[in-house]
Amino acid sequence: MPSKGSTTARGYGAGHQALRKRLAPSVEAGEVRCWRCGLLIQPGQEWDLGHDDHDRRKYNGPEHARSADCPEGGNRATKGRGKPKSKPANIYIVTGPPASGKTTWVREHAKPGDITIDFDALANVLTPPDGQPHKHTSTVQAVTKEARQAAIDSALTQSDVDVYIIHSDPGASTIAKYQGLGAHIITIDPGQDVVLARCRAERPWQMQQAAKRWYQQTRAAAQQTSGHAAALDWFG
Repeated sequence: MPSKGSTTARGYGAGHQALRKRLAPSVEAGEVRCWRCGLLIQPGQEWDLGHDDHDRRKYNGPEHARSADCPEGGNRATKGRGKPKSKPANIYIVTGPPASGKTTWVREHAKPGDITIDFDALANVLTPPDGQPHKHTSTVQAVTKEARQAAIDSALTQSDVDVYIIHSDPGASTIAKYQGLGAHIITIDPGQDVVLARCRAERPWQMQQAAKRWYQQTRAAAQQTSGHAAALDWFG
């Protein structure tokens, strides 16, 4: 993978650029050999100055940038560039208010080997059980949030696997990101009366408020969309 950090920290500062400029005429004329494979770097072939693989403060000499031109693999730092990124076979983003049945839906559809990412499930393995699987301390919530995001980032790079992510109320930008990856957005909603009854029976009291907000926001978004469509019809 390409190194991260500033241009200078990655070894591409002013000194690097000046050295490349000085060597460019000879390299581009086909007069310089790649230090890795010993072959001449042909005119038109991409090339790099050739940092040492283990110490980017050192140079070994010009080298082929592309593995296709170099029997020894070319520049290690650029070897992976341009390759298509892996992604899961299917991505399911499961949304809906608290106690709507999101976890149940995932359990009924995911198969062994699939990746399922559920905030409550993660939280409940990060601390000993206390009989309240949907109520977590602020510390457990903070650690779970970091673990969940790391799991999502990794899962979205896997191939030949289905990924299920429970995300109760993703924002528009998050939905757009998931849709850009070809995700299926699944909304689980058995109705407000059913959800509120389940919250009263099975969840901490705060979940009722969260469920009410979910329905309020969903109705507001629907009205906004409807109003926008009506305005377009009026102008059309």
